[in-house]
Amino acid sequence: MAHDTIATTALDQAETKTLDALLEVLIPADADRNLPSARGMPVTTRLDDREVSDLKAELVRLDAESVERFSESFAAAATENRVIVVREVFEPRAFFRRLMRATLTVYYMDDAVMTYHGLNPRPPFPEGNDVVSGDFDLLAPVRARPPFYR
Repeated sequence: MAHDTIATTALDQAETKTLDALLEVLIPADADRNLPSARGMPVTTRLDDREVSDLKAELVRLDAESVERFSESFAAAATENRVIVVREVFEPRAFFRRLMRATLTVYYMDDAVMTYHGLNPRPPFPEGNDVVSGDFDLLAPVRARPPFYR
């Protein structure tokens, strides 16, 4: 989904704690692979104002459901209780897919995650990438195909 606007609506402290707890459930840390969790990643930078507003409503819903089921906020609940709330309440909701997409985008742009996957965590420019120069044989399949127009 392309975004025309960047979110200007900020989360308050309680919403941030709930979001961090949710992100920890969505992508937990993996100590064996030295991969971080998604906790604290700037997911809201991938959401517009309307989506942040939806996120706030969903965080309130998660918190209320956690309090109703386990008598504690979502952020304070045990991990296994958070997983139950996410699976039964949040995952079936349409907003879950939008948040998951934003979370994955931000997560896989993280330096530690990129390094783990063998990628250099830097922009390709100004250093660029190594490209074999002068090997025009690589263009042979392109030159061999008939012209086409879209």
